[in-house]
Amino acid sequence: MKNFFQLISLLLPWQMRRAFLEQQFGFQIHPTAHIGLAWVLPSRLIMEENTSIGHFTVAKNLNLLHLKAHATIGRGNWITGFPPGDSRHFASETER
Repeated sequence: MKNFFQLISLLLPWQMRRAFLEQQFGFQIHPTAHIGLAWVLPSRLIMEENTSIGHFTVAKNLNLLHLKAHATIGRGNWITGFPPGDSRHFASETER
C-alpha cells in the first residue's frame, strides 16, 4: 500500500506532495526542502532547511534518511540499505 501511495503522490504538485508525504508517511520535510521526481521510501525521512533530492533518485530499504541543512542528493542515484536484525547473510562479518 505504501508503494501505491508513493506512486499517487508523484502526480501531485510539490506543495501538495510535501503535505501528503508528511501526513501519510510521517516524514519531516522543511518548507524550503524539495524532492524531485524520485522514489524515496525510507521508514523515516527528515529533511532540514534548503535540502533537496534530485530527479530519478531511488532511496529504499532504509530505516532513516536524514539530510542536514543545505545537503543535496543529486539526480539519478540508487540508495538502498540492508535491514537491521538477525541475518545469516553477514554472519561472518562481526564488525559490520
